[in-house]
Amino acid sequence: MRTTTFTASSIAEGYSYIKDNFGDEALVVRVDGGGKSRSVEFTVSLPDPVQAPREPVMEAAKRRMQAAGFDGAVLARLEQFASENEATDPGDLVDAYLRSRLRTRSFVDLACEKRCLLFLGPPGAGKTTTIAKAAATLVAAGKRVMLVSLEKDRLGGDSQLEHLAGLLDLPLVSVEKAQRVSAALRGAGRVDCILADAPSIHPWRVMDVDESLSLAERLSAAPVMVVPAGLEARETADSLATVRGCGVEHAIVTKCDVTRRLGTLLNALIIERFVVVGLQQSRSLNEKLSASDPNLLKLAFNLQS
Repeated sequence: MRTTTFTASSIAEGYSYIKDNFGDEALVVRVDGGGKSRSVEFTVSLPDPVQAPREPVMEAAKRRMQAAGFDGAVLARLEQFASENEATDPGDLVDAYLRSRLRTRSFVDLACEKRCLLFLGPPGAGKTTTIAKAAATLVAAGKRVMLVSLEKDRLGGDSQLEHLAGLLDLPLVSVEKAQRVSAALRGAGRVDCILADAPSIHPWRVMDVDESLSLAERLSAAPVMVVPAGLEARETADSLATVRGCGVEHAIVTKCDVTRRLGTLLNALIIERFVVVGLQQSRSLNEKLSASDPNLLKLAFNLQS
């Protein structure tokens, strides 16, 4: 039992307050005042609150990861991981476990090593915006960047990248035919990194992926898959398996701020052993691409403390 004390203007007001706020189980222990007194002090005994048993951290993490779209293949080692890594919060456990399973790398390091990156992705994945954010990340790191647009099929795709290049004050080369790429990039020796926007693909179609990889070879570029969170689980798994089977190994995840299905995508990225080089949380150009963010993961799986 526990007690609490409060003051009312009258006995009637005090009992009314007890009924409304403490319920029928409250017991009045002492009443001081009343009569000519301007206030009445009540001392009330209250039952101790009943506390529900707390769910074990590992069980909470497993249950919520399953709800977020992770399958048995990824969850199989969670119990062993939990036994080897102390955690008092399921969100911290999920974050640590995913970091141990998900291959990540700095986008800046990748771009500087490969020098030229070709961004692949399905229509509506946010590819052009991602290229602009990637360019802003490199500029902030002191790198000289050139943008290349090969996106001629989608209405407005080329003009959108031109607008973003203007905002960042970066050179943009627009090429209508892939065969002319090499000639268009002859002056690229003065830049540290080239970011190329490929025509949109259907990632579960091997023909589309092969054509893009041929373009990457012509550019001497490393292909990077831009994949949006929020796709249906089977579609996500099939498309990433096709792209990985064709040799693409780096990925940037987009639209993390508008989906609750990030789990199904991360599950597929782990299974296919992609290297994640960026998570895009917003369309803002001043937000740098980062490979992992524990706060994002906790929000995605509703695992806040």
